[in-house]
Amino acid sequence: MTLGMIWTIILRFAIQDISVEEMTAKEGLLLWCQRKTAPYKNVNVQNFHTSFKDGLAFCALIHRHRPDLLDYSQLSKDDPLHNLNLAFDIAEKHLDIPRMLDPDDLVNTPKADERAIMTYVSCYYHAFQGAQQAEMAANRICKVLKVNQENERLMEEYERLTSDLLEWIRRTLPWLQARQQDNTLADLQKKLEEYRLYRRNHKPPRVEQKARLETNFNTLQTKLRLSNRPAYLPSEGKSVTDIANAWKNLEGCEKSFEEWLLSEMMRLERLEHLAKKFKHKAEIHESWTAGKEEMLQSQDFRHCKLNELKALKKKHEAFESDLAAHQDRVEQIAAIAQELNALDYYDSATINSRCQAICDQWDRLGTLTTSRRNALEETEKLLEKIDQLHLEFAKRAAPFNNWLDGACEDLVDMFIVHTIEEIQGLIDAHNQFKATLGEADKEYQAIMSLVTEVQHIAQQYQIPGGLDNPYTTLTSQVISSKWGEVKKLVPARDNTLQAELQKQQKIVDGNLKMTLGMIWTIILRFAIQDISVEEMTAKEGLLLWCQRKTAPYKNVNVQNFHTSFKDGLAFCALIHRHRPDLLDYSQLSKDDPLHNLNLAFDIAEKHLDIPRMLDPDDLVNTPKADERAIMTYVSCYYHAFQGAQQAEMAANRICKVLKVNQENERLMEEYERLTSDLLEWIRRTLPWLQARQQDNTLADLQKKLEEYRLYRRNHKPPRVEQKARLETNFNTLQTKLRLSNRPAYLPSEGKSVTDIANAWKNLEGCEKSFEEWLLSEMMRLERLEHLAKKFKHKAEIHESWTAGKEEMLQSQDFRHCKLNELKALKKKHEAFESDLAAHQDRVEQIAAIAQELNALDYYDSATINSRCQAICDQWDRLGTLTTSRRNALEETEKLLEKIDQLHLEFAKRAAPFNNWLDGACEDLVDMFIVHTIEEIQGLIDAHNQFKATLGEADKEYQAIMSLVTEVQHIAQQYQIPGGLDNPYTTLTSQVISSKWGEVKKLVPARDNTLQAELQKQQSHTGSCEGSSCSLPLIFPITFLSIALSKFASVVHSITRSPISYTINLFLPLRLLASRSPPFHA
Repeated sequence: MTLGMIWTIILRFAIQDISVEEMTAKEGLLLWCQRKTAPYKNVNVQNFHTSFKDGLAFCALIHRHRPDLLDYSQLSKDDPLHNLNLAFDIAEKHLDIPRMLDPDDLVNTPKADERAIMTYVSCYYHAFQGAQQAEMAANRICKVLKVNQENERLMEEYERLTSDLLEWIRRTLPWLQARQQDNTLADLQKKLEEYRLYRRNHKPPRVEQKARLETNFNTLQTKLRLSNRPAYLPSEGKSVTDIANAWKNLEGCEKSFEEWLLSEMMRLERLEHLAKKFKHKAEIHESWTAGKEEMLQSQDFRHCKLNELKALKKKHEAFESDLAAHQDRVEQIAAIAQELNALDYYDSATINSRCQAICDQWDRLGTLTTSRRNALEETEKLLEKIDQLHLEFAKRAAPFNNWLDGACEDLVDMFIVHTIEEIQGLIDAHNQFKATLGEADKEYQAIMSLVTEVQHIAQQYQIPGGLDNPYTTLTSQVISSKWGEVKKLVPARDNTLQAELQKQQKIVDGNLKMTLGMIWTIILRFAIQDISVEEMTAKEGLLLWCQRKTAPYKNVNVQNFHTSFKDGLAFCALIHRHRPDLLDYSQLSKDDPLHNLNLAFDIAEKHLDIPRMLDPDDLVNTPKADERAIMTYVSCYYHAFQGAQQAEMAANRICKVLKVNQENERLMEEYERLTSDLLEWIRRTLPWLQARQQDNTLADLQKKLEEYRLYRRNHKPPRVEQKARLETNFNTLQTKLRLSNRPAYLPSEGKSVTDIANAWKNLEGCEKSFEEWLLSEMMRLERLEHLAKKFKHKAEIHESWTAGKEEMLQSQDFRHCKLNELKALKKKHEAFESDLAAHQDRVEQIAAIAQELNALDYYDSATINSRCQAICDQWDRLGTLTTSRRNALEETEKLLEKIDQLHLEFAKRAAPFNNWLDGACEDLVDMFIVHTIEEIQGLIDAHNQFKATLGEADKEYQAIMSLVTEVQHIAQQYQIPGGLDNPYTTLTSQVISSKWGEVKKLVPARDNTLQAELQKQQSHTGSCEGSSCSLPLIFPITFLSIALSKFASVVHSITRSPISYTINLFLPLRLLASRSPPFHA
């Protein structure tokens, strides 16, 4: 309680009267300490607990009022005891302040006694209070002096600042009034930067200078008025009014300069934007047109086939649609260039040059497009003409070629005739055939005219590959060659038929010997082949045999079978060489050929059993005798003398024996024996000659012919000799008996000469009948053999032609074809159908030959019928497959034509729609600059017009997508590979869908932005109406990016009007108003 009362007393008398700025005593004392110690290092008086513990605060108070008492700079915060003791000692010794505190307590106590410290500090306050009052009095005197001096200074400063400010305004006005610039955004931005530096660095000090002038002037006038001094009158032209007028003029120039900067900035920003837009659109256009001139000037269609040309033509149609769709872009480029010129773009020359180049190129593209379309159409007409000629050639050449093949086969075909009626029938048929040659020649000329026309067109228009016919492998050279062959064969066939007719007429005229000779010639066709002399051919061997046998004889020189036998001496020489008893060769003359021939033929027929095959008159009167007839007749000599030689040797031996003793009994016995033997041989031979069984083959008949040849060559000649010897013996015996006056010899019953003659006659009758049967069978089997070979030949030709045809017709190659390839396949199939129809005649011929072979009882009819049936069955299958393939080709063609039409329609509609989408996207993200509500409202109206077209655009989009959907449906339903690949454009439905989706996203975004801009313009107009707004500054985005950060301080210093920044990326009014989708372009 005692301490409390002491503190109350201290507080009442020592602290309570401390007053600083209407605070409490404690707060005032603390503030006084803070102010007095503020300049001192390491002193921070915040309270009375801890702020005085290090002693520096006490030292600072002493040094502040009595710096002579201590050196504050020597003190350290780390030595509080020293500081406290120093302060307490000085206060006690020099300031009469008792030592109330203990330094150790202050240092060692965590929280010192606040009241004690306050009491001690208050002593300092009261100690220094008197000094402060003295100081204040001195200060008041100084202030009076300072006021007078300040008034003088203010007057001088006002004069100086006024002169400086007015001079600065005078220098600045020409710069603000200057309007020269390089018409470039860079130069304007440089001026803007200068103006920015002016507003940031140069004008703010002048604003402060003006404000200081006004403040100084008002202060000076106030001071003068308070000190009862007269008001200050500035020098002439430097009054406040003069300064205000000059400043107002400066601000007017600034406003004008800002408006000029704004208009120029908007103009140049617009120009820069238009220039970028021009460059962007020009680059897109030039990128699209790159290579188009070379493509349009290309002569690639000169080396195309028709189907490839049709594809090129359709592709060109799609390009024309795309070209027409790009017309809008060219017009936009020209419009932008025109606007750049109107706005005085600094690089208009470059813009105009590039725009002119684009327009010139566009005109060239139009001209080239028309020229290429005309060239494609002309070339298409030529190729269609050539293709039609090729197809017509293939359709007509195939049957004509088959007719030529058949004609050649028939003209060289071997014929076998037995009567004049048969040969006359062949001649009539041949005459009928010749009657058709006129029409055939017309057809040939028509076919050749097709080839000639193709060659003329291909050469005239230099069409490479124009002569290659894709529908047939037949060529005009083949047709010409075969036609020439037919024309050569016709007269040859005429001669052959006429010669055969003459032969048949001779036979009919009754020349029996000639008839028998010809029959014998046919039979002995195979009797000459066994003649072999020193490994030579039959003909050469027979000729050599004749030469050797006739070599010793005069006037005989056998060199050939044509003329060497015409005089008859060669025949007589052969007879005399083997049977000299039959003629006297020395009595013959070369000058009497008829006598020689008749003598030789008579002796041969009578004594050698060689029929009279040749007519002496024919041999003598014919310049070149029939070689084969003479060879056949001479071969009879060869075979006759081969046995006669042996018989001659036996006869000589018998004669030699008979010369010893020709006993009549022996002759009689021999006669009986020989007669019995001859009659027995005839009896055994007759059944063999009367037999008609054979295997119905030419080989078996040739075997029988060979047996008959052996019979005539080996078996009968001895019997002929035996018969002759019988007759000779009988006559000799009778002569001898008559000379010896013996009774005539009477042979046994049935063995008389008459019986022998009758038996021999019967034998010869059977031989004749057997020969006739052999002849007829030979002709029948030769006809069969000929027909069989003909059947085989025609069947092989037909089977060779049909080889692979079924596989070709069953092929599904058209499933993987494009439309142009399918059309070529279809035309090729048409040519094949013509070829197939032309082969119908050959199949009918094969069936007719098989039928004739069956009628003539061919031995291998089963094989013939089987092969014929296989050919007919295959022919029926080919007909069915041909129809099926034609139907399949037509159905596939319809599908591919549908898909191709859809692809072409897609290309024609997608190209302009895609260009419209590109333009719409470009315009919807394009920057626009608006200044008034009317302009933004115009944009909104234009945008609403644009939105009104979106319904039609969506219909167009759906129509285009429906084309793609229909193609996909057909391709999937009928499994058409490659059906989704569009050959007329690189655009896809995905690209169209993506761009259409982008447009639909951008439209509402643009709606929002336009409405937001409208609200900004409306609020800006309202704020301008509510204030003295005279300069609406509207800066585009590029100006904002450059100037906003740098103008911040200046903007805050200008209180005249708010600055509105409009940043939008949408379609310009001019372009948007004209933007409409090119539906059904």
